[in-house]
Amino acid sequence: MNITFSLLIFRITYYFVGEKKREDYMLVDFNVTKDQYIKDLQVKIETLEEQHKKEKLSESDISEMIRLAQTNDSIFIERFDLYFPTFFNTIRNASNAPLTLSDLYLCAMLKLNFSNKQIALYSNSTVKSVESKKYRLRKKIETPADQDFTIWITSV
Repeated sequence: MNITFSLLIFRITYYFVGEKKREDYMLVDFNVTKDQYIKDLQVKIETLEEQHKKEKLSESDISEMIRLAQTNDSIFIERFDLYFPTFFNTIRNASNAPLTLSDLYLCAMLKLNFSNKQIALYSNSTVKSVESKKYRLRKKIETPADQDFTIWITSV
């Protein structure tokens, strides 16, 4: 009876220790993922700050462009080209196929660091269609496979 009770206690303890280890591994994995996400956001913030300094845009200029993008205004592309005069030419030169206005709009939205969800919301489309457009645009421009397309666009 004593041995059976001891084995039962051992088994219960072993089970709870195993559960605790699995829980700890899941938390560590979650923290690593969260840390990577934070690092990616910090890189995006630094890229935008550098871009802001390089382009010498005022806060009101950036706010206006974001407002035009959010309202899907027809003058967004013109205004964007005014503030980033070399961007569209650089993109067109990198492309091996002609780019449509929709392609240029997507590039401009990516340059302003909009997420896929935001682009879908502001362009009245789905997230899946935005991802498909990004994939097709990436193939047209032939960016390196090892480089993130959004980071490449923001660095142009």
